[in-house]
Amino acid sequence: MLDQETFVGLVHRELDGELTGDDRELLHRVLAQDPDRREFRERLQRLHKALENVPDVKPPMSLRGKVMAAVVSPRPREAARGGRDITDIKRMVAHRGLPRLAYPLAAGFLGLAVLAVWWLGTSSTGPAHEPATASGTMGLSLDGGRLLDEASSSLIGLTARAGLYRTAGEFTLLLEIDAPETVEVAITCAPSDCAVREFSWLEGGTDGARFAAGRITATVTGRAILNTSFSASSRLWTIDFKSNGVSRGSLFLTAESGTGERGKPARGVSDGR
Repeated sequence: MLDQETFVGLVHRELDGELTGDDRELLHRVLAQDPDRREFRERLQRLHKALENVPDVKPPMSLRGKVMAAVVSPRPREAARGGRDITDIKRMVAHRGLPRLAYPLAAGFLGLAVLAVWWLGTSSTGPAHEPATASGTMGLSLDGGRLLDEASSSLIGLTARAGLYRTAGEFTLLLEIDAPETVEVAITCAPSDCAVREFSWLEGGTDGARFAAGRITATVTGRAILNTSFSASSRLWTIDFKSNGVSRGSLFLTAESGTGERGKPARGVSDGR
């Protein structure tokens, strides 16, 4: 069993785009076996996406000046060269200490600085995009299949819905995308012995779709519905979306036991409209 520290390191490397093929396979295998770790990974992805929208805002110079003034006023010689720097303050603390009220005053002004940065960041970026979440209302369904898992989300710059179905001897994945801009879609299955059986467009799409082994890549503009089938050995699916080389989010599906016992019957193929 993979220890927690190594698992967290893999997730962080995935968010930074530094995972190798072997590491990605290991991560997918662990996620397929542990729902708690899947939830942890999704929360970390949502936090990572939210932090990407927060600008790097520095506190105003006047506020930083108040913080420094709360610690101690500079001597004339130090004022001539712009006041005490951090080295002077550390030396002063080490040799003769600070006044009793300096610490709470400095902490208070630092707290105000943090609040100011947070307020500037949230007010300038507007509301954050809704992260990927599980949905209980899929507009897509498959005739003769049994629904095992589903996910739906309004990601950054696109809307996506996915449903995983158990059919005779294989799995079928339906993916509906509505993207105003061109989006690169990559569907990857795990473990390593899984394989793509078929790939087709039920609506929209392009002729540039490619698939090999356990991975499908396609380019979508506008509305499209993808119909894909995978071998019975498949257990976990990751659907990644990119636009102009920038990640727009991901969806995750799992076959659980692969029997469809927790699923529900599906009827017909429709686009939900």
